[in-house]
Amino acid sequence: MKSRGAIFANIVIGGSLFILLSWMIYLGSVSSFSKTLVFVLVAFACGVGLLIFILRCKENIKVNISLSILSVGFSLFLTEILLVNFQQSVTRNLRYELTIWYQEFRDGFQFDNRTRLQVINDLRAKNIEAYPRIGTHYHNPHVPMNRQTDPSYIIPLSGIENSTTVFGNESGEWLIYQSDEHGFRNPEGLYDKDIDIVLIGDSFVQGCCVQEGEDIRGHLSDAGYTTLNLGYSGNGPLTCYATFREYVEPLKPMHVVWLFFEGNDIKNMSREMKSSILMSYLNEDFTQRLLYRQEEIQKFLIEFFERRKAEQESKNSQTSSNKSWFEGSFPEMFARISRPLLLRRTRALLNLTDIRQKMGLETHKRFQERQKQDRQKHADKLISDEKILLLKEILNKANNKVSSWGGRFYFVSLPSWERLYRKESETEIANEVLNVVKDLKIPTIDVYEVFIDDSDPLSFFPFRMNGHYNSKGYKKVAERIIAQIKKQGLN
Repeated sequence: MKSRGAIFANIVIGGSLFILLSWMIYLGSVSSFSKTLVFVLVAFACGVGLLIFILRCKENIKVNISLSILSVGFSLFLTEILLVNFQQSVTRNLRYELTIWYQEFRDGFQFDNRTRLQVINDLRAKNIEAYPRIGTHYHNPHVPMNRQTDPSYIIPLSGIENSTTVFGNESGEWLIYQSDEHGFRNPEGLYDKDIDIVLIGDSFVQGCCVQEGEDIRGHLSDAGYTTLNLGYSGNGPLTCYATFREYVEPLKPMHVVWLFFEGNDIKNMSREMKSSILMSYLNEDFTQRLLYRQEEIQKFLIEFFERRKAEQESKNSQTSSNKSWFEGSFPEMFARISRPLLLRRTRALLNLTDIRQKMGLETHKRFQERQKQDRQKHADKLISDEKILLLKEILNKANNKVSSWGGRFYFVSLPSWERLYRKESETEIANEVLNVVKDLKIPTIDVYEVFIDDSDPLSFFPFRMNGHYNSKGYKKVAERIIAQIKKQGLN
């Protein structure tokens, strides 16, 4: 008759075998074939073989190993459960969460963890008709191609006019602003004034995620320049050019500043080039006449938001219902029960890259080389001759238009957090884009060179973490724009 120790050891080892075999079957059924999948399955198979071998060992060896397995497994599982419960937002990575926890502990700082929809509902409960910023990348992909060719159809390039707009939260406080009469982030009535500078770009130009007066427009206005902000979240080069055609050309400002974000503007072109309406802006005769269709824009965006809001609230109510772990099909039930066993947050906390380096399995130099190769492969997928030629055509058309009314066109290259973190003086995307601008002889500001000269380049980001710039960063960009304008002798 087997002792209690032997029975205990067999249960622990048998349970471990069951978990490994179940995951092998599950991964094999839901994952597409890849080298990574083969490596994981082989590793699991070796684990299964090792456990079977341990089952045949002496009782005292089995008991000791089973105790070790149980201790390590319980510790990892408990860590995962704690991280799942304490990590407030799945959109923020663990490092970001830990930084916020530290700030709250050290400074008594309280991060506003409400979702955008919760903020909107709280404002509406106070009889404030609030809406989210609806990025151009949200509604454009939902437009059927047959409707994009319909002359009566409309693609808005801004948000809901004269509304309380809930933007984003990267600094701990939600950015809530009042949009202007065309749905951009400006004080009302700017369009009737003599504009000195117009800014075009994406969410960096729109001012994510700083309060009023802390964005680029705010800093330029403080310096005495009447500045119009036509940046909007989700914009890529084609959408920026459409904005230029619809809103900048009628104003004919003295200075037009085009801000290009290295992180995703080239990537956004893949989506934009599929839109027949956006591509039509390359034709000088095409326009949607958006300045005169504000009621249609308003109706389109409000209907779009209310539809998506209802869908999200329905999804949230289903998620929050007390659904049993044992309801549904076997794959659904298995995925629900075993999700914590993935240890996703625990693996992120351990940072296996650092562990490999410390164990001598990978040198720091080799790790950097591998990362550089991965980034090169990613850049190769994003960049194409077609995109570069299209970008050159867009910038050339915009530059010529501004020159035709006696104005000046500027190009500003905005670096990503990753590039500053790695202190990469050159990247393929930056080189390709800056070479295009150089060929066109457009006055250029490379913000990477501005930020990297600072003793702490990451201080231009909230909590020094990946995201948009903070007020300090936007102010630095504004100062360099002013210096460039003065350099050209056009005040």
